[in-house]
Amino acid sequence: GLHIISNLIRRCLRREIEPPKVAIEWLIGYGGIALAIARDLRICDNEIVENGVSHLEPVCGVFALVVENVQIDRNRIRDNGPRINDEPASSAKPGTRGGVWIWLALVRGVPRAVQEQKLKRFDGVPAALLRDNIIIVPLGRTITLLALGAVDIARNRLVSQGTTGRDLEVLATNMLVGNFGISNEWT
Repeated sequence: GLHIISNLIRRCLRREIEPPKVAIEWLIGYGGIALAIARDLRICDNEIVENGVSHLEPVCGVFALVVENVQIDRNRIRDNGPRINDEPASSAKPGTRGGVWIWLALVRGVPRAVQEQKLKRFDGVPAALLRDNIIIVPLGRTITLLALGAVDIARNRLVSQGTTGRDLEVLATNMLVGNFGISNEWT
């Protein structure tokens, strides 16, 4: 039931980030909004800008490890990890960086059994909604999202101004979305 609505989240995280242990560096996220586990998360009508001190630091606008039913609508997420000098992207510290980074979005609730076929079906509630956002990142992907369930990503303006060219950015430079859900027709 965490709802973050109509806020200005600006100029947070004004220090250099201490590097985490290599084994967990991809499970840690810093930025305007950083969460471990959340349920029924709504991030709507916010301005999340200029958080972090440099594009070389791993900074996100929104970061979450695991979320059940997330809605991210009508936000302006820009210049998190702002570019303050001409230092090359190859000098960037490893870690999660970008606009919205959610490691796993799930559907909350227990599926109801269909009586005769005994199949498990969900009621159509999405694991993640991302609509009508403006996301501009100096370095990294605008959206990184892995999900298990329905996902709706629509009418966003997504701009990545650079990439480190390593790790998962080799696969996708602006947006990486993976869904591990299985259609009801396949069960």
